Amino acid sequence: MIFSTITFVLFIVILVCVILTHYLGFSSKDEFLFFNRHHAQAFFFLCLFLLTVVSYILWREYRAPSELSVYVRPYENAKVSMWIPSISKSGSKNWTFNTFDSPQAVKEYYFRKKNREGWEIRTKEKERFLVLEKGNLDLTIQIREEKNGKSDIVYTLEERAR
Repeated sequence: MIFSTITFVLFIVILVCVILTHYLGFSSKDEFLFFNRHHAQAFFFLCLFLLTVVSYILWREYRAPSELSVYVRPYENAKVSMWIPSISKSGSKNWTFNTFDSPQAVKEYYFRKKNREGWEIRTKEKERFLVLEKGNLDLTIQIREEKNGKSDIVYTLEERAR
């Protein structure tokens, strides 16, 4: 299914570029709608830039489950919700997923030892988040229930200072 989504996105990118190339300034027409030739060319390059950014974000979202699985198994019923780059100066890594399961179901999933893959739980069971530790790494799993019935799962991986 991911392969067909990527193929579809690439098809749309190529189609938009062809349409913009022909109708917005790179064809023999001097004007199209309210665009003159120079404005149309600038708009074309802006669209190419935006398509590049969107493609990069889609690629990062596609890679998120495999990046997280290097450290811990992602929650089995979760889907990638959105890729947001890390803005922390500490070098932490972040992954955001969502699921229709309750926060308690997500916590119970990680309380099973086989799903933690060697990580030890450092927090108490009643807290709204989990902190797992393995070596000098801390993995914080925050689970927030939204009003629409979904639960957001935010994984944050940080290296502990020595």
